[in-house]
Amino acid sequence: MKHFLICLLAIILVAIPLASCTPKSGQPAATAEGSGTSSASETGEKPYLDGVKFDYPTITIHVRGDESAVDEIGLEDYGDVLSTALYARTMATMDRLDVEIAISRQNPYGTYNATINSLRNSILSAYGDYDLVAGWSPRIVPLIAENLFYDLNGLPYYNGNDAWWSRSVTDALTVGGHTYLNTGDIAATYMDSCYAVVVNQKVSSDNQYAYDSFYDIVDSGDWTLDYFYQIVKDTYADNGNGIRDEDDTYGLVMSYDAGDCFWTSSGISIVENNGVDYPTMSYNTDYIQRVVDGVYNLMYDNIGAEVIPEKGNAAISNSIAQFTNDRSMFIILTLGRLATLSADMSTTYGVLPVPKFDAAQEHYYTNVQQSMSLWGVPVDVKNKEASVAVLTSLGYDSNRLVIEPHYERLLKVRYVKDSTSGYMIDLIYNGIWMNFDTLYNETLGTSVTASARVTMPAYVFRTMSKGEKTNITRWWAENQTGLNDRLTALLNNFFGVE
Repeated sequence: MKHFLICLLAIILVAIPLASCTPKSGQPAATAEGSGTSSASETGEKPYLDGVKFDYPTITIHVRGDESAVDEIGLEDYGDVLSTALYARTMATMDRLDVEIAISRQNPYGTYNATINSLRNSILSAYGDYDLVAGWSPRIVPLIAENLFYDLNGLPYYNGNDAWWSRSVTDALTVGGHTYLNTGDIAATYMDSCYAVVVNQKVSSDNQYAYDSFYDIVDSGDWTLDYFYQIVKDTYADNGNGIRDEDDTYGLVMSYDAGDCFWTSSGISIVENNGVDYPTMSYNTDYIQRVVDGVYNLMYDNIGAEVIPEKGNAAISNSIAQFTNDRSMFIILTLGRLATLSADMSTTYGVLPVPKFDAAQEHYYTNVQQSMSLWGVPVDVKNKEASVAVLTSLGYDSNRLVIEPHYERLLKVRYVKDSTSGYMIDLIYNGIWMNFDTLYNETLGTSVTASARVTMPAYVFRTMSKGEKTNITRWWAENQTGLNDRLTALLNNFFGVE
């Protein structure tokens, strides 16, 4: 009866027609052409798993302890649209391969370093405790340099060109033909972690802006950092007490670490990697300084911008509270946070991409915040064929069963207040660009500790503060040697020591 119900649920979900604008996670670096995550049912692709069975081994997935990371494994159906789809996905994979899937819930992101240490020790000791790892992206990537994961390209059942893998992440993480971690449809946290700008209709109207006019600005290509700066500045209004405080109305409210989005949105990339040849570093100090100047002006030299200094969820909660109480025209958030706005906010809001650096930049580029999970197969697994078969099957079944309800029904309909925002979400998702330096950011730093963030290239915006603007020429002079040394050490893992 259990398997009958599982199959019935899967059939019902598959029967729902996928919309014509199924998301494509692209790499817009040079051509801005979205490619990657299209529907498996549209392309006719099937996993390489016909007739593959494993006689019911337990496949244990090492998972970050945060609720979003645990829930995306899909072992519990809580009755909501997303968890029901994820549960159907996971049950379909278990039924196809004759496996059981279990999780080993580890520390949440705040204490994830302890998890990394225990995972490292477990793999090096060849305990075989974990069959798959769904790791916190910034902290799991440095383990690539320690030879703790199999090269997925050398395993059966895996093909990085399959529709359910992110084209952008695949390209960024593939070096010398080797890919040790990947993500895409398999991870709800991937889609939910895309950065966006949300605009408040009431505050816009109060400032003589039709909030939906910003859609036309985006379409015209004039949605730039300078344009954004000026609107944010002009929107500030004191509440009458003459003191700049939380009761004033702001043009923009954001957490300090949301500044990361501007590295990608401005098209910055400091490592040229084609996935085959030896990557090289190309650090354009003049351009990066121009972006730093613009971002600093927006965040810290603008009376209309309120940057919340608290860490983690506290900063996000505080910024959302100001926005939902109609005390800010804009907020920078990840798409997954739209669920909170939809539930708590009566005012209409719209969704926009993060602005381009300037009008000369051809495309809008989207940063995926580091809360997404990356998946890999540890080198001490008991049965690597079973592990990678589950990995591929989960990706395939996610594409069939999860994308439509998650993307089309929730993100583009339920979590937004108007139809045009759905079109903007397509623009945001099709503009995903995760390059080498954003994904290997912490690997390129002196360590993964908070104090070392000033040495991580993609953190130059989050490490600024009022009165502390990064001087890129000085930063490069201080960090160039270390960056090159750490890049060489990393690449030795892919190409061997020269």
